Parts: sequence; structure tokens; C-alpha cells
Amino acid sequence: MILIFEASPKLVTQYKMDPVKMGQVNQFKEKFVDIASPGILAARIFRQHDAKPLLLAPIGGKIGQKIKKIAKAEGLGLVDIDFRDESMEEVRLGLEDPLILQSKPTRATQEEFNRLFSTLTSYQEEVKNFLLLGGTEAIEEKYPYLIKRSHDLAYPVFVCLNGRIQDCVKERPFNLVCSKEQLEDYSGLKCNFSHEVIQAGKMVLAAGVKGLFIGGRGKTSIYMRDHSYWTIQSKDLTRQDLTLVTIGLSGAYEKKYDLEMTLKFARALGAFDSQSVDKIDLADLKQRMKDLSIKEGKFE
Repeated sequence: MILIFEASPKLVTQYKMDPVKMGQVNQFKEKFVDIASPGILAARIFRQHDAKPLLLAPIGGKIGQKIKKIAKAEGLGLVDIDFRDESMEEVRLGLEDPLILQSKPTRATQEEFNRLFSTLTSYQEEVKNFLLLGGTEAIEEKYPYLIKRSHDLAYPVFVCLNGRIQDCVKERPFNLVCSKEQLEDYSGLKCNFSHEVIQAGKMVLAAGVKGLFIGGRGKTSIYMRDHSYWTIQSKDLTRQDLTLVTIGLSGAYEKKYDLEMTLKFARALGAFDSQSVDKIDLADLKQRMKDLSIKEGKFE
């Protein structure tokens, strides 16, 4: 079972309508209500692949209750923690290039995080890995604490951040997914070429991270572990959505795929767009996996 921590689930209401004209009455044609966030997307993908996710999320106020109702109806394995703040709400006016309105992100007190960790311990026997995906700066500041506590529970942790990786690297997650820019920021080295990426990546592994995936854009990505690296090369796929790559690595670990299958599955999943997809076409995913080739190398 995969435990997903989602710090900011949000209720999304989208109106199908012509472009907004300010100062006038705008009519909409249709209205759609859904829930969205990286963690919710992960839960949906795992459900699609017959995995059983546990979605641990703060829920607050009336908006939170609406999120809870949709997540429960979909069977996303929601384990909700009552937070003081109202859950996030997003309104989109229009389908193409919409006008987007958002409420303030949910804040979390230390007491609420302590309750969250208490909930983690109650699933210790069932959980096989723990997934932490990018959140707000305030939420990501709590991730080193969650990684540290997860070691006490023997959870392998898969992490992808929006911000700096320094503090999370110190806590030695099982797998870290980062961009070249994040790796440059961490190492102080330029990462324009593969040998430079590997040199900088060695610093992350030396700090205790077990596996490191470096991507972000282009046709090439690199995975590093122990004293080996694997170059994942695509003929045509240039999108590297690191949220989806991290979801893929976690899902492949749950399924006990071998390393080549794991890297192809994760990289092919990353060729989709996490901002616009809520399920994956499996035939399309398999076709994208065929586009990939993997070459192993060694380093000192």
C-alpha cells in the first residue's frame, strides 16, 4: 500500500464560457466540479493500476467536506485530518487560458503536524512506501520532519519538491526526484552536460540519498544509485513532468518492477502533463515506454 501525503487538496469549479469581459455580465454554458492536487492525481493513477493508495490530507471547513465527499466516492483511500484552516478552493472561468481565482493555501500548525504523524503510525504494517510531492514553501518546510519520522516507521520515501532540496537531502530520502536547476542550486556546480550532472549527483548520494532521478526537460534524464548511473534516452519525448516521474517510481516500487522497467515506466509517465490529466491511457503509456532506451554506466 502506498501512503500519499497531500498538503493542499483543492476543490476546483470550472465554468465553460467565452473569455471573461470585465465590467459585464458573463454567462457560462456548463459547470464542472472536481478535486485536484498532485496527491489526488497520484491516488487516481494508483487506483487505475490496481494499487491501493492511502491519501493522507488535511481537511477543513465546508470546502473540505466537499473534497472529502468526492474523494470517498472515487475510492481514493482518503484519510482526512481535521485542520483549522478552510481547504483550498479554485474557480476557473473558461476552458482555454482561463481566469483563475484561488483561496489562500492551507496553513498547518506544529500541533496539526504532530496529529498527522500520529496517523502515519497507525498504518505502519500496511504501508510499503511513502510519497511526498511538491507543495507550497510553507508546507515543504515540514517535509524534512516527515522524512525523518518516516525512517522510524521504515517507510521508503519518494520525494519531489517545488523548492530547494537542501534540507530534505539531509534527511536521506529513499528516492529524490529533482531538476537540473535544483541540483545546480544544491551542488554549486553547472549541469549542462551528463558528466556534470553525474558529478553533482554524487554529492547528493554522498549525503545519504539512496536513489536520485534528474530530469526536467529535454530527451535525456539520469538515474543514479550506489556507484552506477542509468541514462534514459528518448527519441521523441521531451516533456519530463517530475511529479509524474515520482509517482511512477513509487508505483513501480510497489509493483516490484525491475530497475529497467521501473525507469521506463516512470519516465514514460512523466511524458504526460500533471496539470491536465486525471487518468492515464495505458495503451499510450506502453507506446511511450517503447520510445525509451537505457544505458548503464559506473562512477567512482
